[in-house]
This record gives sequence, C-alpha cells and structure tokens, in this order.
Amino acid sequence: MTNGGILCLKQEMTSLLLENKMEAVTLLKFLEQEILRIKTEEKDGYNAIVIGAWKKEKDGKVAYRYIKEFKVDSVEWYNVGDKISMDQLNSIEKVTIKTITKGKGYQWVVKRFGFAGGRATHGSKFHRHPWGIGNRKPRRVNKNHPLPGHMWNESITLKNVKIINTHKIWDDEIIVVKGSVPGARNSLIRMYM
Repeated sequence: MTNGGILCLKQEMTSLLLENKMEAVTLLKFLEQEILRIKTEEKDGYNAIVIGAWKKEKDGKVAYRYIKEFKVDSVEWYNVGDKISMDQLNSIEKVTIKTITKGKGYQWVVKRFGFAGGRATHGSKFHRHPWGIGNRKPRRVNKNHPLPGHMWNESITLKNVKIINTHKIWDDEIIVVKGSVPGARNSLIRMYM
C-alpha cells in the first residue's frame, strides 16, 4: 500500500528521555511543498504525485529546488497546486525513509574494508597496501575483490522508522524520528507513508 510521501531536510541528532530511558533521535525539517503534477494509470501506466519543494521565484519564473515523485494507490484525493502539510503524519506511527549517505571520497582498503595492513616497524615496506590480490589461476583479479575506490555516497532505505513527535519551532516545522538517519546536515530525506 502506497500513500505518497513528503520531503524533509536532515538537521541534527540529539537524545530525548522516552519511557525513563535516553533514546537517540534525529530532527528533520519539513519543507513547504506542493503537488506539481498527477500521474494516472490511464495516461502514465501507474498512479503517482509529483511534489515540488523549496519554491523560488526569479524574474517572474517559478522554480523548485527539489522535485520528487511518490506512488499512490489512488489519485482522486489529490489536485495540482494543493499544499502538503505535516498534518498527514498525525495518524502515522512508522514510515520508510530514503536518503543518500555521507560521502567519504576515494579511500584505500584499510579504511574502506578494514584491512589490518602490515607492520609499522623500521624497514617494513607493507603498511597500508592491499597486496597479494591476484591468483595464479585464473591470472586475473576476481570480481568483487575489495580494492581502493569511492566510499559511501549511496542511496539507503530505512524501514519502520518510528515518528516520536512533531513540533513547530519559530518558522520551522520539525519531525522527530527515533534512531539515526544517514546523511549530512541539510541532506534531502524522502519519507514514504
């Protein structure tokens, strides 16, 4: 069952006292967003809504920083131009979150895969190298062998993330979810209901 979703920005992690126990929570900032387009089964082959967030106007032109699509079971409740509010979360306890992890850049095997490396003693020429990666047969490096390369910056999905509370702090609407959410500060979070 798909009931659409909303867009947020990750703010920070903190801890709250929940049921006499300190729990880690993540604060997500709700973005002002509206429905830009509705996709129907007859026209597009599936039902979905296209949401635009972070509206900008320049020289009479309207642009959105984030435009994302969410599949829905039925489009009869949605209209183009409708604003999406945080009230949709009132009856929902758990959501699915999709985001991009924080990138670490190009990394060697000791950091990327936890290789032990060699001795750090005088005269050693084997410190942080992968070494010994080839085979006598088949005379090539096997597929999926751990080697240096780009680390993280990948899409990740968290299921059954519990919503603790929603708050309004000055002009910002904050969603508090239990546990940690991957990604850097102000990275985009797609929350599926």
